[in-house]
Amino acid sequence: MLRVVINETRLLAYRATKPHLRVVDVVGGTETPCKLLDRASAPMGVVPRSGWIAVAADHLWWPDAKLERRARRLASSPRLAPAIDERCVWHQGDGSSWVHYDGTVDEVRDVVDLGPMVALHVEIPEGLVVWDVGRQTRFVLDREPPHAPLEEIGPGDFVAASGSKTAWRYEGAGLRIHDHVKGTDVVVHDDRIRRWTYPYGECWSVSPDGMTLALSGEGVFGPVDLGIEDRAAAKAKDTLLVFVDLASGTFDIPTDRYEAPGFPVWLADGQHVTFANDRSLHVFDVVARQGTPVSGQWTRPPHPIVDIARADSSTGE
Repeated sequence: MLRVVINETRLLAYRATKPHLRVVDVVGGTETPCKLLDRASAPMGVVPRSGWIAVAADHLWWPDAKLERRARRLASSPRLAPAIDERCVWHQGDGSSWVHYDGTVDEVRDVVDLGPMVALHVEIPEGLVVWDVGRQTRFVLDREPPHAPLEEIGPGDFVAASGSKTAWRYEGAGLRIHDHVKGTDVVVHDDRIRRWTYPYGECWSVSPDGMTLALSGEGVFGPVDLGIEDRAAAKAKDTLLVFVDLASGTFDIPTDRYEAPGFPVWLADGQHVTFANDRSLHVFDVVARQGTPVSGQWTRPPHPIVDIARADSSTGE
């Protein structure tokens, strides 16, 4: 995990070549290597916190706050989960333990043992949302020992959480939004989406206000009366941006199609998302519903992971 104190507005981005992490200036169209993680694989999880960003790769890492020194190894497991406290994350410790860690002051708040083969997805007001690998079941566990199951959750892969609601991938291009207060589900899908595309490290992006999930999905290819060459050219641009209201489950799908974009990442202003494909870095205005390519020094742009400005310098109090 990387612990980075933030005081500038930049994108943390990923490349397949080392050093994997890059810092991108969207306005200037430049990127600089972030050598803190040059020994690691692609990020497996990214959680912006209040004052820092947690990045899990092949191990749990701690870098210099000024992004100047190579990170030191903090723990052997890269497993990471958001905590309710905006200053904290949960990360897997030794064995079956999970550590509640405050990155603003470098302090362990708590250590809990959830039992063998249990993976923590996220902490919500109702408890700890986990995947019990042995029983192939998802539960909400009580935070207090002995961490008894409070609620069994239905099928699907975890996508995001907002307050007392969680979202799960469901049957191809569907989403299941579960209300943990009411114990009810809303299953939503849109016939324009064939299947979801996936981000690096399953780093799903929720808007700063926690209300809207940004995804990308392969669109259902439409016109059947085009020539073979025209069909191939049209199908190359078959990916749609999708915005899902986590309160209602409503889908919002702008009409613009893109050629194989990376996963959309919310910017700190809550009005824009950014993503990259093989040709360009794009910024999409959610309000104006218009995308703009960003000129840069790259032949192929790096793929954005998180807007660094989302982890501001506040204490989170």
